[in-house]
Amino acid sequence: MDSNAKHLINIYEPFTCKQLIKESTHVTASTSAIVDHISKTYPRNIAEVVLISLSDHFMVFCVYKFEGSILKDYKAIKTRRMKNVNEQMFLTVIASINWIRAHGQTSDINILVSNWSTLISSVIEKHAPVQEMPAGL
Repeated sequence: MDSNAKHLINIYEPFTCKQLIKESTHVTASTSAIVDHISKTYPRNIAEVVLISLSDHFMVFCVYKFEGSILKDYKAIKTRRMKNVNEQMFLTVIASINWIRAHGQTSDINILVSNWSTLISSVIEKHAPVQEMPAGL
């Protein structure tokens, strides 16, 4: 076993990960190797691993299986519709914010980020308010 394989095993083992690709994903006239990885701690949630040969390097993907509806526990979905936002008006409001006054006299990064987030969120809320839609639509 080469050092790269040992290194990969050292990564996988503590998390009980399983490599789901069992076939070579790079095949030439003289060599073949598994060069792609799909690993999962709960492989039973993977319905299928698919290899598609288009060249000497296969395309690799997996199909994840869901039991029941993903939305079954949700009564409503919250969303923002940005489609009808007046971009110029939005940018004008952002440009008009006094950012120096907004951060005050502090150099505390947590306060600065919180103030910035509050200001940006209020502008976004004004131009694209959150809407609730019934789940499953």
